[in-house]
Amino acid sequence: YTYEANDASVGDLDGDGALDIVLKWQPTNAKDNSQSGYTGNTIVDGIRLDGTRLWRVDLGRNIRSGAHYTQFQVYDYDGDGRAEV
Repeated sequence: YTYEANDASVGDLDGDGALDIVLKWQPTNAKDNSQSGYTGNTIVDGIRLDGTRLWRVDLGRNIRSGAHYTQFQVYDYDGDGRAEV
């Protein structure tokens, strides 16, 4: 399988005052709730608008990839100037 961009949101991840992108990558073998079987890992990247990757999180084998499994929010919940994911 390969990966394709699946979902995105924006927020200031590094506190520099500029918006950054949170991009979720889903494997092409992702399955929705009605299908059984193995899926590849879901990956989430934090990326600056110039394309520099700030971080990458691989959600691992135990998080199923597919519709409704890996929704996320990007917001500065604690008020420190950096958005949490």
